[in-house]
Amino acid sequence: MRQLRIPLILPAVTVLIAAATACGSSPAVEQTTTAAAPAPTPTPTPVNVEALIQRSGEAMAGLKTFRFFLSHPSGGTPLDLLPGLAIQEIEGAVINPDGLEARFAGTLGALYVESRLISVAENSYLTNPLTGKWEAIPQEISPLAFFNPRDGIASMMSQVREVTLTSDDADEYIVAGLIPAEALAPLLGKTLSGVSISVELTIDRQSHHLRKARFEGRVTSGEPDGTIRIITLSGFDEPLSIEPPALP
Repeated sequence: MRQLRIPLILPAVTVLIAAATACGSSPAVEQTTTAAAPAPTPTPTPVNVEALIQRSGEAMAGLKTFRFFLSHPSGGTPLDLLPGLAIQEIEGAVINPDGLEARFAGTLGALYVESRLISVAENSYLTNPLTGKWEAIPQEISPLAFFNPRDGIASMMSQVREVTLTSDDADEYIVAGLIPAEALAPLLGKTLSGVSISVELTIDRQSHHLRKARFEGRVTSGEPDGTIRIITLSGFDEPLSIEPPALP
């Protein structure tokens, strides 16, 4: 009887060993890795454009010094200080409260002319566009009554209307709106009444200083339609000295 059972047990054991061997050599069970959920994108805080304009105006009014450059891609600006002069460029610097230095170039009739202007306290000087020599300006004719970048730039910020934010990046804001021509009177002298022009302001994101202002439209009676003027500002609160010139 034992000889009959052995052949039956051996095949069964052989099958079990083969199965166990096959299981031992089978590949490991594949593990499933769950990817981490992406971090939510932060929602940017909406910009209060009216408050931004106000902060920029306050920042400009509080400056002790700055530099400016006024250019005209189209048209020109008449300067009441020199009748008949149409300015193309003005470059200069301002010291609060009554220091001004500027170099301007433009046309006087058919002539291209350049001149310089210095104003320190109550004394002002201008180079004769024809001779280039310095001349004192009578005290009752203050250049700051015609061209006052410090007060003009700070005050115009409070008069921008219908403002919209057109760009918001890591360094600056760009704001578009409308401004009455009268708001530019401290910069340009006598202006048109009841007229508004478009303006685009570039404002530093950190300091709120006005970097650039672009105006498009006719502001004074002596300039053509479609006049474009751009004011670029820099050198905020940098050390600056303005001295009166040596008269001949």
